[in-house]
Order: sequence, then structure tokens, then C-alpha cells
Amino acid sequence: MNYWEVCIGEAFDDCGVQATIEQIKDVAEWCECAEEIHSTVNGRDFVFAKHKTEAQIELEEIKAEIKRKEGRL
Repeated sequence: MNYWEVCIGEAFDDCGVQATIEQIKDVAEWCECAEEIHSTVNGRDFVFAKHKTEAQIELEEIKAEIKRKEGRL
């Protein structure tokens, strides 16, 4: 079982909903797709990529500064 199948199975159990393994898998697939679309619609995919890029740039600047300092020592 994947993450979504476990979540849906647990939620159904807590709510007293009877479902087959196939039904749980189907609902889990819908939830997984909805989560992916939700991230895209809300810009989370793009925001994360932007922060990652900024972090990479900062890391490169720090490495360059360290190299400059090591060259002076």
C-alpha cells in the first residue's frame, strides 16, 4: 500500500465506511492526483523551485567566497 491508500483506509475506518481494497485504491488515486493539481494551482511547485534556485545561488556564492579566502591564506 502507498501513502494515500493508507491514509484513505485509516480515514474510512475512523468514519465507519466499508470499502474494498480496490475502492480504497481508486479513492487514493483520486486524492494523489488532486494533491498534485493542488500544488500546481497554488504555485507550490513553482515557489519551491524558486527557493531551491535561490538557495543554490547562495550556496555557490558562499563556496566562491571560501575559495577566495582560501586563496589568500
